[in-house]
Amino acid sequence: MKRFFTLRVKLVLVSLLLLVIPVTGFWYAARMKSYLMAAQEQALTLTARAVATILHDHPELFESSIL
Repeated sequence: MKRFFTLRVKLVLVSLLLLVIPVTGFWYAARMKSYLMAAQEQALTLTARAVATILHDHPELFESSIL
């Protein structure tokens, strides 16, 4: 009876594993970048809304006395 895990099969399995590791890392980095960009966009939107609310409540800040 011939063994199933010959040297050739083992080399193919190791090669596939070594190929999957960087592909998985690249996929993870792309997903993380997308997540971080969305979080940064949300934080920037909230900051802009807070500044707009503060400036809306104080119109005197826009009145210039220098002419």
